[in-house]
This record gives sequence, structure tokens and C-alpha cells, in this order.
Amino acid sequence: MEQWLNDTFPVAVWEKKFFEIKKMQLKREEERKLEAMREEQERILEELAEQWLSNNAKKLYIYIRYKIALEVKKDMEERPKYAGKSFPFITNMRYATVVMRDDFFIFNSTFAHRNI
Repeated sequence: MEQWLNDTFPVAVWEKKFFEIKKMQLKREEERKLEAMREEQERILEELAEQWLSNNAKKLYIYIRYKIALEVKKDMEERPKYAGKSFPFITNMRYATVVMRDDFFIFNSTFAHRNI
């Protein structure tokens, strides 16, 4: 059997195949290492992001409320009915319902409250 293999496939072919397979195996191992490194970096980034969010949740909440209030004010001032008026406190308006609570901020159009 061994003699037949040696006669059918010369040693140069076997050596070539061996080095090709070895090269592919090394490439796969390197890809696995890179993937493991990427996963570790993603895990660390997720942990840092969660830690930052937990430490700055109130600041983020206040910032989001501020940005939404600016958008609502801008939108209200751009409407002809409300042009030129200032809205430091938005209450009882037909355009929108703004509900503020300690843990979240909801902005819904009044269309959702109609009985259709």
C-alpha cells in the first residue's frame, strides 16, 4: 500500500500538501485567537458602558429631559398658533401630552388619547 502511494503521489506532492495544510491550520488558529481577543474586548467595553450608565443615570436622565424639552419648545414656537410665546412649563396643551416621572419621560401625541 505504501509503495503504491509513493508511486502514485510523489514525495514533492505530499510535502506540498503538508505545508498547505499546516499553513491553513496556523491561519485558523490565528483567526481563533483574534476572535477570542475581540470577544474579550467587547465584554470589557460592555462592562465599562454598564458601569458608566449606572454611575451617571440621573445625569443622563436630566440631559434627555432637557433635550426633549428644547425640541418641544422649538416645535411649539414654530407653529403659527404659538409663535412668539415662551413655554417654560408645558401643561394642558392640545398638541402633546408630556408626562414626567422620576424614572422615565414619555412624549405622546394627543391622537393616541382620542376615542376612535
